[in-house]
Amino acid sequence: MTERDKENKMLAPIDEDIREEFYKDNTEEEDDAVNDEYYTLPREGKRRTRLPSVLSLVLGILSVALAAIYPASLATAGAAIVFSAVSRVKLGFFNRLSLVGLILGIVGAVFGISSMIVTLLGLV
Repeated sequence: MTERDKENKMLAPIDEDIREEFYKDNTEEEDDAVNDEYYTLPREGKRRTRLPSVLSLVLGILSVALAAIYPASLATAGAAIVFSAVSRVKLGFFNRLSLVGLILGIVGAVFGISSMIVTLLGLV
């Protein structure tokens, strides 16, 4: 406990014997392992960027809009799904943009496949 803490009386005084008993088995490596278990921090050296999320959203919207042109719809849907996965890996979680992009990419792929089936069977 620092002098400043004692002055502010923010921390209750702890008996040194109790402190030593509590901390005697814990090493610094174990503390790091416990902290890593509960807290996920961004990977060092990598920027947290929203570009893959935005690309996933835009390509997902395009895949739904281009549903009648099945090659374009399937290509943009696949790209939306890939960029959503890239965003998940970079950020460590699905943010709203990448999640909506993923959903729209899947919907665009379903529409594109159904458009391809209709076109190839000559129903239109």
